[in-house]
Amino acid sequence: MEERRDQARARLLEILREASRPDLVAQAALTYQINDPETFKESENERQPSHLEYLALQAAGIGLAAGIRVDTLPAKLTSQTGEAMHLVQEIFAMSQVLLPVRSARDVLKVKDEPSTLDELQIGARLHSMTVRGSGYVEHLDRVASGCLDPIEDDCRRLLGFTAREAIQLYDALESLWHSRVQEKAEDAYEMVRGLPEFIKRMRRKGNKAPEGSPLEMLASVPPTQAKKAIAGMQFTAMFSDSFATASVAPQELADITGLDLETATTFLQAFTFDEGDYDENFQAYPYGSLPPTLTPIYAVGDRYLMPTPGTFREALRPRMEDLLKADEDAWGRYLDVRSRFVEDESTRYSYRCCQVVSLGPDWRGGLRPPRESWMD
Repeated sequence: MEERRDQARARLLEILREASRPDLVAQAALTYQINDPETFKESENERQPSHLEYLALQAAGIGLAAGIRVDTLPAKLTSQTGEAMHLVQEIFAMSQVLLPVRSARDVLKVKDEPSTLDELQIGARLHSMTVRGSGYVEHLDRVASGCLDPIEDDCRRLLGFTAREAIQLYDALESLWHSRVQEKAEDAYEMVRGLPEFIKRMRRKGNKAPEGSPLEMLASVPPTQAKKAIAGMQFTAMFSDSFATASVAPQELADITGLDLETATTFLQAFTFDEGDYDENFQAYPYGSLPPTLTPIYAVGDRYLMPTPGTFREALRPRMEDLLKADEDAWGRYLDVRSRFVEDESTRYSYRCCQVVSLGPDWRGGLRPPRESWMD
């Protein structure tokens, strides 16, 4: 299994070297987690944000920023992206089997059997390979604001932005994604609209399409196959030039939010992964926590690419905490604020729980006042 996993990674790196890495990672970011809302089942979903994090990290190991953006045919790039993500899935699947086996083997070299702590460590590492999105947006925003808003002056002085501004800039980035994809989807639909009916009429009348044209190919295959080919053309057109669709420039965020250019730039740079920090000894395979969980943005020239936008809010507070540690006084003030926030929130939730417990048989009639006994 280790040999198969090594072969899968070698092929993945080969694809990344051949392809335009910024375009491939951007197309994966835009397409990998598209789900049909009518048929999607979260329990059966195998397409994880951690797969995209791993792909981007391996591209950064080769040099994502230095990836030459070659003029690759859109269909070929789509094929390369699909194969790359399939290989990533295989690497994760085999790594999830190998991790507990190898960890147990290492433990048994020094003791008779794994302890509870050993088992918990293995479980935590397995979870870190796939689990993302562990908090609701409202909760993550509330915690970030509650901990960081009281020291906004320190954040602006040391980081160049506050937590509220970071959330505002991220929301602007996400809205750019959505608006661009929607615009390209409308253009792609217009490109193929009416094409099935046109081909049907052409067949009925016995007309011939120009030799070598896409119409000739579509008219020469059965109708079902032609529909699939048209859908593929629409998909390819929708996600052509994916890097331009998925990446942003600081000025674009500044224009949308009304914040100044320096704030937008420092925000992006604070969450940008330094490709020089890539260490193949620890990051070749998806064991443990990967750096993109805290620095999920990649700089490509003067533009910035975030392969997994949905995970940004989880990185916000931990990353800002790391940056605040550079100033001992500011870090001390932050710890005091965070402690008070945790205590206040815990008290507030405890009070609400006690209210629920104090409900009697007539709870449907409304929330009764809390009993004096629990107040003591």
